[in-house]
Amino acid sequence: MMPSDRFERHLPELLTELARPQTPEYLDELLWQTAHTSQRPAWSFLERWLPMLDIAREPVLAPRMPWRSMGLAITLLALLLAAMAIALIGSPRHLPEPFGLARNGLVAYAADGDIYTADPITGVSTAIVSGPEIDLGPVFSRDGTRLVFERRIEGERGSGRLFVANADGTGLILVTPERPLVLGPYQFSPDGSEVMYTSIVDRVSTISIARSDGSGVRSLNIGFAAVHPDYRPPDGAEIVFAGHDGPFSGLYAIRPDSTGIRTIREPTNMVFEHVRWSPDGSQIAYSAWGEALDSTEDRARVHVTSADGSETRILPTLASTEMEGRPIWSNDGNRVLVWRCSTPPKGGACLNKFAVVPADGRDAGIQLETDVLSFDSVLATQVWAPDDGSILAAIPDMEGPSSRLIQWDPVTGSTQPVSWVPSGEPSWQRLAR
Repeated sequence: MMPSDRFERHLPELLTELARPQTPEYLDELLWQTAHTSQRPAWSFLERWLPMLDIAREPVLAPRMPWRSMGLAITLLALLLAAMAIALIGSPRHLPEPFGLARNGLVAYAADGDIYTADPITGVSTAIVSGPEIDLGPVFSRDGTRLVFERRIEGERGSGRLFVANADGTGLILVTPERPLVLGPYQFSPDGSEVMYTSIVDRVSTISIARSDGSGVRSLNIGFAAVHPDYRPPDGAEIVFAGHDGPFSGLYAIRPDSTGIRTIREPTNMVFEHVRWSPDGSQIAYSAWGEALDSTEDRARVHVTSADGSETRILPTLASTEMEGRPIWSNDGNRVLVWRCSTPPKGGACLNKFAVVPADGRDAGIQLETDVLSFDSVLATQVWAPDDGSILAAIPDMEGPSSRLIQWDPVTGSTQPVSWVPSGEPSWQRLAR
């Protein structure tokens, strides 16, 4: 008999015995244990509080947020922005070159004894220096950051004093001596560290240079009267001026330390005035006239000469021009703005006119007609816009002390009144392009 046959023979008995109900030996002990144990409270069942159906579903795992990396990146970005802000605040302002074309900034002028600046685009004017004193003649530095102007106090003898201020009128500094001076034209050096001016000392016109921080003044040792000085571009290493020694007048140049004086035009009986360097420092424009004004050759005309005086030409003019002067170079050095005086057809006083003439002298240029009568060219003031796009002209009111301004196009000659500057001689601020 095989073992498998023996198992099959006893299988029915085994199944019958397993199907018979039986009581486990530990039943009594289990019943006693449950009877003495309290029921678990319902609140302790997790299913009562959580949606077990959703939990039982297969979870969709979201990627873990990299909070640490994100925090580090935000910190680095904040440090970078802070460093950029510090660099912008601490870095020097981008300034224009002292000569050549520049972007147009504010226009400074004097009115009612105070100094104003006007935005030529918006027309908004702001008083930047005011008070009981009489302030006049503001002139911007070549970099547009500061102004120099004359201050007069009523009742004092003499003319006034020169003050330097920031472009917004703050940081006022007296740069000339405490005593009032009879002042002539003044201007900043190309780097803005000094202010050059003329004044009458012992009845002689003298060139002096004041430190723009108010630390001192020195006068150039020339030995004769000097007028209309101008710094030579680009660094002001020389100063050109018209010198008068008795009945003779000539053109000269001298270093700011009073050394190296040289003669550009030999002294003659002609009178030299309004001397100006070209923006590149290679040429000099000036007006010259003789004693015999009834002679055409001796009437005031605008000349252009080389830096050493070896080549000189007279700029062409119109037949109706009686005299002309006050040359002002355009910022690009290609044109010269001049004042002209023409006799009216019916005679009488001189008619003020302005003209823009090519510096190379190829023609008489474009002329602007005005309706103002004046024989004195000093009464007419003009200034180029830093970008050479327009010209401001201050035309005097012959019946009062004020002036009116017009703005005109140096190419077409078209004009328009300026409402944002009621009066005063303008100075146009240069900004970096």
